[in-house]
Amino acid sequence: MSAAKRQLDEYVVPDAQRRRSEKCQLIATLEHQPNIGRLTIIVRGSLPLLDAPQCTVSSSATGASAMLGHASCDSLAIALPWTAESGIYVMRADEDRYVLSISAARTGSGAGATQTPWSAVLSRPPTGVSCAICGNVIAQFGVPAHVRPLPAESWEELVDAWMCHGDQRLNLSVLQGKEGVGASNTPVERDIWLGSMLAKIANTHLCGTTQSPTACRGPWEGDAYALHCYECGNLVGGQLAMGVSGAAQLLLYATVPSSAAPATAMAMATEMPPLPGPMDLFAPIIASYLVEQGERHAAHHFIVEEFGTPRLVLWLFQPLVELVTAPPTRHYRAAKILYREADGRVATQLDAVSLTLGSAHVKLLYDILLDSTKWSAPSQLGPWAIGWLPRT
Repeated sequence: MSAAKRQLDEYVVPDAQRRRSEKCQLIATLEHQPNIGRLTIIVRGSLPLLDAPQCTVSSSATGASAMLGHASCDSLAIALPWTAESGIYVMRADEDRYVLSISAARTGSGAGATQTPWSAVLSRPPTGVSCAICGNVIAQFGVPAHVRPLPAESWEELVDAWMCHGDQRLNLSVLQGKEGVGASNTPVERDIWLGSMLAKIANTHLCGTTQSPTACRGPWEGDAYALHCYECGNLVGGQLAMGVSGAAQLLLYATVPSSAAPATAMAMATEMPPLPGPMDLFAPIIASYLVEQGERHAAHHFIVEEFGTPRLVLWLFQPLVELVTAPPTRHYRAAKILYREADGRVATQLDAVSLTLGSAHVKLLYDILLDSTKWSAPSQLGPWAIGWLPRT
């Protein structure tokens, strides 16, 4: 081989490798709204705005897929868990991303079940409760606890609507469920009263916590002394104040039952994908609570308060959407949330349900929503930003 040929090879090969390495990577989010049969594809990447990516959707008896392509990027193939309208589409530029909306399979609008570490306690009663951040044990029962799911608010009115005679057997069995349950009552030893956001236990089971010197309003019912994890300072609940002493309320999104697999450390920084610890535990419980309260009160707006001070306004826009993010490909369910920072005017004008959280959890909620905004389509609703709260 001549010296000139060797020099040419040494020049061309690295240059080709350099050009391949300079190719951008497409990053995609697919949002399926099953109740209206719409699939929205959002693509991000360092692409020229005058040269939009192309999307090829294929559906067959064996499944559906989307192929995203662009001249300056490697193609991205995504398997779809739903059928969509086949075709070749050119995506439209929208701010710093590309967006495409097409028809997809339309299914029921049910909110679906939310899975968290607390979801398994009925079949696997816990022997203790741990801090979700560091794993420190904050309550011990010694033996598997007896879990008692609490009925929803106004449940007795529903019983009256179901039953037309007070002596019917079902009516009697349901009414027995309220015996001994109330804000001023204390669970018996080794009992857990399980609600949507709180678990109530006798304070004799507490361990590994520190208590605030004064009672205050917080993310619990009534006034209580704030309970923090002794190891990391995480706010885990409140010990009920005088008059209702003897009980503690634990925050489901800040704790995990010991019979469940430990959650990933609840780091404050979030990034999608992959889904980190905060979304595995905190976000699903908050999303489920918003959906439940929305159905109960026919409300869509929520004021997130930090110990009485309004911080965020949430709009529960869709209780259930299905998301696929790639790469790597991940499929999960979420609630679609519009959000904005609270001000006095918005907080007083809206007919909204209040949600009180501690300072760290208000920040965590905002960080999760803010991070998910990068993956959503740009908002067309003025000050409202679009985000998601994962439900699984």
